[in-house]
Amino acid sequence: MDFIRILLSRCAALFYRRKLDEDLDEELCAHIDLAVEEKMKLGLSAQLARVEALKEFGGMTQARESYRVQRGVPLLAMLVQDIRFGLRQLAKSPGFTSVALLTLALGIGSTTAIFSVVDAVMLKPLPFPTADRLVSVGSMILATGGGGAASYPDFLDLRAQNHVLDGMAAFHTEDFTLIGPRDPEHLQGAVVSAQLLSLLGVAPALGRSFVAEEDKPAVAGASDPVILSYGLWQREFGADAAVMGRVIQLADRQYTVVGVMPRGFQFPIQAEAVELWTTIAYDARGGANAMTAQRGAHYLDVIGLLKPGATVQQA
Repeated sequence: MDFIRILLSRCAALFYRRKLDEDLDEELCAHIDLAVEEKMKLGLSAQLARVEALKEFGGMTQARESYRVQRGVPLLAMLVQDIRFGLRQLAKSPGFTSVALLTLALGIGSTTAIFSVVDAVMLKPLPFPTADRLVSVGSMILATGGGGAASYPDFLDLRAQNHVLDGMAAFHTEDFTLIGPRDPEHLQGAVVSAQLLSLLGVAPALGRSFVAEEDKPAVAGASDPVILSYGLWQREFGADAAVMGRVIQLADRQYTVVGVMPRGFQFPIQAEAVELWTTIAYDARGGANAMTAQRGAHYLDVIGLLKPGATVQQA
């Protein structure tokens, strides 16, 4: 308990330095004055008595520094001094300070974003009921060893012809602009095949998931489906359950709200939060020129759900 009391007392001294210094000066002056009086009683003059008293005492400055070391925590005190010195130097060079702060902010921000993704994807289990059976499916160019993403025709063939997966889903991220009564808002969204949510084992908190027919563009005059994130639903639609069935405008297209995902749901897991999901019909417009018609357009991420008992090696 004595150690804790002394440690707390020393830490407190860091924050009351000026008051403690004033008290120390008063105590030292009183000590010197007492020594001067004693020497004047021995017949010395006042001036000579003070000189002798100071000589015996050993110097006021040294006494102050010695006492400061004893009452404080030297490493913390040096740290505080270094911080004060650094702040003074930064204040003298506002241009350099601005660049340094901007660099730190960008570095900390990017590091935090990267760690958030690594933590969610690699360190923590994926937040889906079927996480232990989810696999990533990619393509490879045998001649070069390159590749990675899949084209939509390849995705359809893989989904139809495999025997070890209970299902497959394709997706990619896309920027959307929500047009409403307020200023347009730029949002990060995902374009997905209709089976994605059932593959992940999740369902909207409100409304429904996509259905297979919605992978094809809506007929002329109709709108494609969209599912909102819980945050977007609260922020832009006042958490109103009547948003189901409402038609909203994303850039130059209209979409019908068919669902709202549960709080905290996120897919794909990435640094920038996904605010809405729509179907692959987004890419299917344009007939023979549509992205979904191009076997050479490798732009889709694909995930699959292993059948119970199937292994990655078998897949």
